[in-house]
Amino acid sequence: GGSAFSPMLLVSEKRAQQQVQSLAEEVGCPPAGSEDTLSCLRKVDANTLNAAQTKLLAIQGPFQSWGPVVDGDYLRNTLSYLLQQKTTQRIDLLIGSSEHDGLVSRSMAIK
Repeated sequence: GGSAFSPMLLVSEKRAQQQVQSLAEEVGCPPAGSEDTLSCLRKVDANTLNAAQTKLLAIQGPFQSWGPVVDGDYLRNTLSYLLQQKTTQRIDLLIGSSEHDGLVSRSMAIK
């Protein structure tokens, strides 16, 4: 992530489904693809979800991330393409950075 032009920003639909499958298994929800998966994940408390996704990201390596999928509905094209087309709305933007963003949550899962 980090930038609309980053090649790591978007994930494939297949990769996103694999991530949901792993997360669902980790928190005890039905397999991804089941109609009950999303309903179950919505009921899991935030601390449990955070711990599960932190563990999964630590296991999968430093270059894995949760990201958007170009699905044709919510996101109709890549962000870099949409920015080049100048079809985006002008809004106020607040930007910040952190030298070790994400390091703490990942390091806690590695023992």
